[in-house]
Amino acid sequence: MARSELVQVSAGRSVLAGTLTLPDPAATQPGARIPAVLLLPSWLPRGRDGGWDRVGHPAWFAPAPTDDAGQPRGLLARIADALAEAGVASLRCDPRGCGASDGSWGETDLFTRIDDARDMLAFLRADPRLDLRRTGLFGHGEGATLALAVAGGDAVISAVTLVGAPARGFASVLRAGVAHRSRTGTDRHHPLVAAIDGWSEDLI
Repeated sequence: MARSELVQVSAGRSVLAGTLTLPDPAATQPGARIPAVLLLPSWLPRGRDGGWDRVGHPAWFAPAPTDDAGQPRGLLARIADALAEAGVASLRCDPRGCGASDGSWGETDLFTRIDDARDMLAFLRADPRLDLRRTGLFGHGEGATLALAVAGGDAVISAVTLVGAPARGFASVLRAGVAHRSRTGTDRHHPLVAAIDGWSEDLI
């Protein structure tokens, strides 16, 4: 059975709360180091499992629908379970200002999130149970951008999986966003719009 450990990752002066998921020992070779994957969530305030951070940012999102079936687990939690079944460990963390992590999500720029991803990767590599030579990145949405930024300068990364990455250049994506706000007249003081503008400035 897969095992989950609550961990704390040092990221600059902040601490990121996360979950390290390890496969069932029966799914791995005795004494062998385990391959590992860093899971990076999409944009906007989210928890480590990939779902919206409605607790820390209640004004950002509509209330979650309620039903007898309960809420499905986030994408990254499901990916972690699937990886564990295949004998692969994974790490996923609450971004800054989300869940149990330090900091402010709105004040964290793109480059700090890239540095945080590097710090999470270093945490994985410091675990003697894990295989340095078999380390991968999984990025969803903005996490795909972070994964590419990290992998581009790291020759030891052995695999990268991108889900929901932009299909067009960022210049086109940013222009489309500006055009949409101009058409709809969306309140630019909303925290979501302010975050979009800040993220765009980082990229430009």
